[in-house]
Amino acid sequence: MVWIEKEEGSPKDRQKINECRLEDKLNANVQQNERQDARRPLSGIGEKVAADRQRFDVLANCSSDFMTLINREYVYEAANAAYCRAHGKRLDEILGAEVESLWGSSVFNTIIRDCLDRCFNGEEVRYEAWFRFNGRPRGYYSVNYYPFKNKAGLVTHTAVVSRDITPRKQMEEQIRASLEEKEVLLREIHHRVKNNLNVIISLIDMQERQSADEEVSIALTELQERVRAIAMVHEDLYHSENLARIDFRNYLGNLAADLFTVFDSSGISLNITVADVALTADAAIPVGLIVNELITNALKHAFPKGNRQRRENRSEICIICRQEDGVCLLTVQDNGLGLPTDLDWHATGSLGLRMIRILAQQLKGTLQVDGGDGTTISIAFPAAPESIR
Repeated sequence: MVWIEKEEGSPKDRQKINECRLEDKLNANVQQNERQDARRPLSGIGEKVAADRQRFDVLANCSSDFMTLINREYVYEAANAAYCRAHGKRLDEILGAEVESLWGSSVFNTIIRDCLDRCFNGEEVRYEAWFRFNGRPRGYYSVNYYPFKNKAGLVTHTAVVSRDITPRKQMEEQIRASLEEKEVLLREIHHRVKNNLNVIISLIDMQERQSADEEVSIALTELQERVRAIAMVHEDLYHSENLARIDFRNYLGNLAADLFTVFDSSGISLNITVADVALTADAAIPVGLIVNELITNALKHAFPKGNRQRRENRSEICIICRQEDGVCLLTVQDNGLGLPTDLDWHATGSLGLRMIRILAQQLKGTLQVDGGDGTTISIAFPAAPESIR
């Protein structure tokens, strides 16, 4: 006889009971797997760490830089192949050794220890110096100390990376020595040019003293001052720290003072307003010649002697120079008689005025002349030496 057990409840209730039993079984399987994973050894993680370490060692040993890792007891915990070769030692001879034992007490206490202590305090330290590894000749090295922190953010080690930059340092010293040699030669050239120009000035002066013709004497005097304007550029360059440029304010002051001494300047004042403008010799010589001509003309023609003391306003010559947006603006003006109304500036036969036009063209500048109330002459020219040549 077969007994059939009667199932109680509706089909919906029986389905809900089966779902609960299935969920309990799945949870039990998950818990069992977690317990098995917890008991399983961490071999996979250890293998990954070992693989990462191996890759890092390969990378570090391929580098020509010298790399080490030093703990707070000043003991080596890691070093790459280049560092071992530099000291002429095997890796097992360096690992666990004290830094002082490899470098000696003197170097360690005077240089290395302080850098390590600063790095252990969280500071990155960098310097360049001449020193010698035990297994290498003396060289010039760039040394960098980097703090090595743990997960808690505490500095536990110092990573030291050194690079041999001896070839670069030697090249820099060769370049520096070559520049110093060229500077000496250039100063000597300016000095000799200045001396030769002074000889020419002396010869002109001797000729002027022997001349009985007043016009010839005046022409020779003006020629002297033109040559002197050029000589003063070379003299300023000889004494300047920058052999490529001169202090234009100082140059103009000396040039104007010399002209006021040579020509009759009694009752005439000089006002110079020059910003910080530095000109190359290519620009300073033509600008100096232009200023020389303009001041000479003003002293000779703008203020007749009989009118200087009777003028309501004092007789004055002004020199203004400034630089804006790569352009030098030079203005020489006086409050004298002004230019003749019938003067054709572009067709005049005057040597001085023709020189001014030619020199302005050499500077690639523009020239403006106003001779109504006194005389004002302005020149705008590029400040860049490339533009002037």
